[in-house]
Amino acid sequence: MMMPMGLLDKEVADVMNYISNSWSNTNTNMVTVDDVVKVIK
Repeated sequence: MMMPMGLLDKEVADVMNYISNSWSNTNTNMVTVDDVVKVIK
């Protein structure tokens, strides 16, 4: 089991969206808080 990162679900979604749209990446499907919650469970 992995230890919690100490980030809120919104912060995780923000980081995922930043990575998905940086360094010449383009992603039109934004990660939502609901998506993060589904993965965590």
